[in-house]
Amino acid sequence: MRILQISSCWARTPPDGFGPAEEVTYDLSVELAAAGHDVTVFATGDSAVGLPLAFHFPTPPAYSPTNPRTHVEAAIEYANSHKFDIVHNNESKYGALLAHTIRWPTVTRANWLFDADFTEQFHRLGERVMRATKFVAISHRMRTLLPELSFVGTVHNGIDVEGFPYGADKQDYVLFLGRIIPEKGVDLAIEAARIARVPLVIAGQLLDRHQEFFERKVAPALGDDVVWYGPASRSQAKQLLRHARALLMPYRWEEPFGKVLVEAQACGTPVVSVPSGAVPEVVANGVTGWLRATPEEMAVALRQVGRLSSLACREWAQTRFSRARMAADYARLYAELLAGDA
Repeated sequence: MRILQISSCWARTPPDGFGPAEEVTYDLSVELAAAGHDVTVFATGDSAVGLPLAFHFPTPPAYSPTNPRTHVEAAIEYANSHKFDIVHNNESKYGALLAHTIRWPTVTRANWLFDADFTEQFHRLGERVMRATKFVAISHRMRTLLPELSFVGTVHNGIDVEGFPYGADKQDYVLFLGRIIPEKGVDLAIEAARIARVPLVIAGQLLDRHQEFFERKVAPALGDDVVWYGPASRSQAKQLLRHARALLMPYRWEEPFGKVLVEAQACGTPVVSVPSGAVPEVVANGVTGWLRATPEEMAVALRQVGRLSSLACREWAQTRFSRARMAADYARLYAELLAGDA
């Protein structure tokens, strides 16, 4: 198949640091190419995909509400001026809103739960366009939460498991790794770690618009037992995950997937998180982690992570969340779509 993968413009593909959507696009593209498909990637010009690359922005542009739409419009113009069997849009907002203008069969990977602004704009397109816009969910829970979308399948994200360092020998800290926003629950992680009396390392992306939350909820708690690492590069994040006793992610929202949960397990690191969103699909409760509802319950779980097998965590990631499995699932879905079966 001739496949066009549309990545986002917020980071290069693959990213140097934070960029889960761009990393999934990269992993999927290289695996599809390895399976014999003809893959082109539309991303930023500094992307290093090792495949045919098209772009509008030479490098990731500064934050602006208009830049992602400009990126998607350029991607669609490129798609419509070339021949493809299928277009896979990984830019969930503007890509989803404009996907109906692509002349080739198109799927959009729904990698977030969408906001009121998107929902309003999407409904404005009308029922016919809404039904014709085909989405792929990244979790079964996402399909339940977004019944108004036309889903043609569910494909869990995959990672390059072999690219994550495995180790059963851990250091004396638990890790929070993610965006510093209320929905990710970093303040709840601080509370749980303090109750359990285990050191906590906090690493992740902090944007200017979330600085007030950081100053109010995180900064006052910093000290010997709560350490702010700051943004982590991909190599730094992998080492933090590999050496942590546990990954602690007490999400407040319905996490649509939680790629970092898979990455931790690939490193042999168990997860302590919540029994909501897609987390129960990603973490095997009692085998590769503990799913608990409150900081108090998570504190108990943090004291029990030593009972869990690092090897079981790694094998779970290898078996269920490899990027080869993800690519095979998407290739099957593409074929069904082209045959009219999806």
